[in-house]
Amino acid sequence: MKPGILQRLGLLPGPLRPSFLIVGARKAGTSALFNMLSAHPDILPPRIKELHFFDREHEFRNGLPYYLARFPLPDGPGFGKTTFEASVGYLQHPEVPQRIADMLPKAHIVAILREPVSRAYSDWNMFRQFTGHPRYGSLADQRSFEEAVEEELAGCTTTGPGDYLAHGRYAPAVARYLEVFGRDRVHLFPYGLFMREPRTVVEQVLAAIGRSAVDIDPAVYGEKANTRAYGAAMDPDLRARLEAYCAPWQSELEQVIGRPFPLG
Repeated sequence: MKPGILQRLGLLPGPLRPSFLIVGARKAGTSALFNMLSAHPDILPPRIKELHFFDREHEFRNGLPYYLARFPLPDGPGFGKTTFEASVGYLQHPEVPQRIADMLPKAHIVAILREPVSRAYSDWNMFRQFTGHPRYGSLADQRSFEEAVEEELAGCTTTGPGDYLAHGRYAPAVARYLEVFGRDRVHLFPYGLFMREPRTVVEQVLAAIGRSAVDIDPAVYGEKANTRAYGAAMDPDLRARLEAYCAPWQSELEQVIGRPFPLG
C-alpha cells in the first residue's frame, strides 16, 4: 500500500505537527535561527522555511491537512521528533495569532525583534537588491531609502513593497500574541542578544519545547544567513530623525511586555 493510504488507516503516523513557529521580525535573524535549530537531531524542519500558510489567504483556505502535509513524517514511532517553521509575515498580520492557536493550540511562538531603523534599512536594502532577480524581481524597490521613508512618513506610499518603518512597531503585534498564547508560550529575543550570543537564544528556545542544545554542533552558531552588502551607510542625519520618530515604540513595547527590553 502507498504511505498515504496507510496513514489514513492509522497504520503509519501522519506528518509531524509544529511545536513552535518563528513569526519574525523580518530582517532580524530568523533565517539564521531557523538553520541553527534545524541542526538539532530531534528537529526535522520542513523543506521550505517560510510556508506563509497563516498569513496568505489562498494558502489558509486549503485547511489544516494541506498545511501539515508540508511537514516531514517522523522517522519511526516514539522517537520524539518535532518540527517547526519560520514565516516572518506572521508577526504583523492581525489574524495570524488566533489562526495558529485554533490549529496548533499547543504551539510556542518565537520572535526576534530588531531596532526599527536598522531593521528598516536592512529591509529596504534587500528589496533594492531584488532588481533583476529571476523570482523576486517584481518586488524590487527602485527608490532610495530616503525616498521610501519620506513617502511612508507622509502617508503616501504608492510604490515599493510597503512601509519599512511600520514593521518595526512591535507592541501591537506582541500584544496580540500574548493575549492569545499567554506569556509562557511567547518567547521574545532582542536582535542584539541573538547577534552576540546565538547559543543563548537557541538554548532558551529548545528549553521551551523540552529539548537540550548539547546535541548541536557548536560550529553552527557561527553561520550567517541572508546577509547582504550595503551600497553605503545610512545618512546620519536621516538616521537621527528616524530614531526620534520611532523612539516612542520602545516604551510602548516594554509596557506590553512588562519589563525592559533593549533591542540593541
